[in-house]
Amino acid sequence: MDAFPIEDVVVDAALWSDFSSDALEFEAESWSLVVDSSFCNKQEKDVIKRQDVIYELMQTELHHIQTLFIMSEVFRKGMKEELQMDHSTVDRIFPCLDELLESHKSFFYNLRERKQESREGSDRNFVINRIGDILVQQFSAENAEKMKLIYGEFCSHHIEAVNLFKELQHNKKF
Repeated sequence: MDAFPIEDVVVDAALWSDFSSDALEFEAESWSLVVDSSFCNKQEKDVIKRQDVIYELMQTELHHIQTLFIMSEVFRKGMKEELQMDHSTVDRIFPCLDELLESHKSFFYNLRERKQESREGSDRNFVINRIGDILVQQFSAENAEKMKLIYGEFCSHHIEAVNLFKELQHNKKF
């Protein structure tokens, strides 16, 4: 992920530090480039392919969380604190942002924990054999309904948010 000058903005430093250390773990393009080459060479082709897909899922989820975090801690917070915009206006641009961030953090933390449990030998080497339970937990039953509601709310206000954003752009301070 490209560097973002987050140090210029007051954010939750501990949370950003967690994301930054996670980002270092997911810098490589694929699982097969993260683990020791000798460890990778011992794996069957289908295992390597599966691990690459799981790694990409985790990497994508982390990048999504970082984007949501920046929306929250840089843009939304800046609009409220620096521009003194009222909370209802800001919430019209970023509806359900906290709920989205919490949902995705929870999902990623579950995936990250499974990765930690799956380490073999060195800290670098891991094979995640079981991930379906985490996916089912995230995308079915109560969590699925919650995600549909949150994303439904977020997406249904997109046009309104864009129009409000365009209107606010006329303000030089914004």
